[in-house]
Amino acid sequence: MSPRRRSSGQRNGQRNGQRQQQRSQGRNGKGTPARAAGGPQPAEFWRAAPLTDEVAPVPAVADPTALLRSLGTPPLTGQGAVADHYLAAVVARAASLSSALAAATGLLDSGEDTEPG
Repeated sequence: MSPRRRSSGQRNGQRNGQRQQQRSQGRNGKGTPARAAGGPQPAEFWRAAPLTDEVAPVPAVADPTALLRSLGTPPLTGQGAVADHYLAAVVARAASLSSALAAATGLLDSGEDTEPG
């Protein structure tokens, strides 16, 4: 590489470094982005969640791949059938795990109608 090219690369590297330093300082020059006075407050993610009265039972799904099949074969040239098989296996596994979790917590719907009718 010629010395001329090397020196222009060094100058560009210095310019890029200066730009990154300016971006990291933010608009107010103190290292944080400037906020307008009275702007939106940050969300409180760690506050206590409100209690619910009762949780509805989770029904078991007879065919968890019905929605997936309604979308058709994935558009993968020459591999659509294989992809369809693996996607169906993942959806079926997720459905079985969700049913197991609901059963472990006592929320799995047994299919019996307990309401007076």
